Amino acid sequence: MLLQYELALFYCGMRDGPRKDPDHKAQLGRLLTHDAAWRQLAWTNVMSLEHLAGAFHPAAISGSTVAFIPFGPGPVSGFKLLIQQFPSALRGTEIRHWELQFQLMSVHDTLMDSSQDLLILLECDPLRSGYTTNYHIYSLTTGRPHPLAANQGNLEVPDGRTISISASGVCGDYIGATAYNPSDKSTHLVLRNWKTGAVKVDAVVLFFDTPPPLLFRMFIITPHHTSLSQHLHWASDRPLASSTDITSSSDFSGRANRNPRIYSCAL
Repeated sequence: MLLQYELALFYCGMRDGPRKDPDHKAQLGRLLTHDAAWRQLAWTNVMSLEHLAGAFHPAAISGSTVAFIPFGPGPVSGFKLLIQQFPSALRGTEIRHWELQFQLMSVHDTLMDSSQDLLILLECDPLRSGYTTNYHIYSLTTGRPHPLAANQGNLEVPDGRTISISASGVCGDYIGATAYNPSDKSTHLVLRNWKTGAVKVDAVVLFFDTPPPLLFRMFIITPHHTSLSQHLHWASDRPLASSTDITSSSDFSGRANRNPRIYSCAL
């Protein structure tokens, strides 16, 4: 049954995320129904869905779940997210919404994986504007520390490093980020297991541009593949294969780059 499900996913150009208790027979049935519906698409009726009133732009999207930062002033102490789950026949979900509150003052990025009931908040040290120093790992449904997370859901950045708020990502068991070490002014790519706290990759990024390029965003495609949105070279104990791709982006000043690039590095 698992093989049939994997083959059906591959045929549809899709992939599935990790699940706690996979029911591959039910998933295969929903997938085949979904594929058949697209092949015989006909608009018989229209359903109107209202997203959360008073919500601002989405902070994170995963599957059919969206996290909103509320519009207007937040709580006096803490951070609040409004979560909305949209209906999906393929995923077997119904529409619902809930609110999560956290005793965190300086949250600068939100990562989410609804297939793992995973919500990661990156907290910024107020004394280091623009950088984060801690990961807080929660259950997306309860807002409590994730039961599978290391150190009761709190992962500190080692060696006094600071994490770039715009270059982080999550996939499977791993959180990826670029980290700056002020002691030697080096930039690292760090891939860390959020369940155990163990570091899988800690590679120094060597920039040959002056000044060094700004890393806008990290995309973890799989636990073994990472993309960074600027030119970089690697220095590590073990060699890392790399390939290039062309994409559109802009530099920090907002001007379009003449030859923008994404360099993808297999870890």
